Amino acid sequence: MCITTTRHSSQGVLTLAIQPNKPQNRVFLIVGIVLAAAAAAAVLFAVSGTVSKNSTPTTNVVVAKTTIAAGTAITSDLLSTTPLAQGSFPVDTFTDPSQAVGKIAPVTLSANIPLTASLFASASSGVGGTGVVTHLDITKGYVAMAIPAGGTPGDPGLVAELMSVGYYIQPEDHIDILIDSGAGGGSVRYAFQDVRVLRVGGASVASTATGSAAATAVNSYIIELPRNQAEILSSLITSRPGVTETVLKYVLRPQAEWGKRDGVNGFDKPNYEANTGSPLNLGADTAITPATLNQLFQH
Repeated sequence: MCITTTRHSSQGVLTLAIQPNKPQNRVFLIVGIVLAAAAAAAVLFAVSGTVSKNSTPTTNVVVAKTTIAAGTAITSDLLSTTPLAQGSFPVDTFTDPSQAVGKIAPVTLSANIPLTASLFASASSGVGGTGVVTHLDITKGYVAMAIPAGGTPGDPGLVAELMSVGYYIQPEDHIDILIDSGAGGGSVRYAFQDVRVLRVGGASVASTATGSAAATAVNSYIIELPRNQAEILSSLITSRPGVTETVLKYVLRPQAEWGKRDGVNGFDKPNYEANTGSPLNLGADTAITPATLNQLFQH
């Protein structure tokens, strides 16, 4: 469609033909739509490519649903599963709750901690056919050794529960060891200080009348000591003729008094504390004698 217009001038009549602009506008509109669509597709492709690069495959692993106390027989209601990125958990982590059901917690397990085969293998070394497969983190220059949780069963002062702080000693605690030096008069002193506990061992498994598993009392602790101190302590806890010294108690240390780790060799700076404190005084207490009782009851 063409629009014709006539203009008059001094030189004559001028006729102009003006083309309409609608087709040209449509072309620009179509081109704009195509470019916008292409830009949207490019953005979508870039975003999907970024997500694909950043997304790591996950695996559902078995974790503790809540805190599980040491010595607890694990049941299915204590477990749950959670997705973790592959490569972010040990290769022997359980992926099926049935793998952990019936096992005994060797230590207190925090909520959401992944459960591994090696964790339980380390606590069942006393069971035939199983071995300890975890490695102990031993400080350079030290050795690991097992010490009994308790002394002579017939001595009420040396039974395991009384000797071992009621079984509150846990892995990575630090303890001091009290001994009777055997020098006469029953002298007691701190012979070993700031001893790091690596494991709580000897949690054997027994079958109950119902067929479920149950844990017996902890009967040993795995500690680390400098090589020369390990010799001395071995002599104290081994019954041999002529040895009169006796290990009496293990006492827990507050974390504020633990030695420091140097970041290279682990824990190799034990903190030795002096035996200080207020002396015991008799106080202003009158002793009760037979004469006192006679006077009170008018005998």
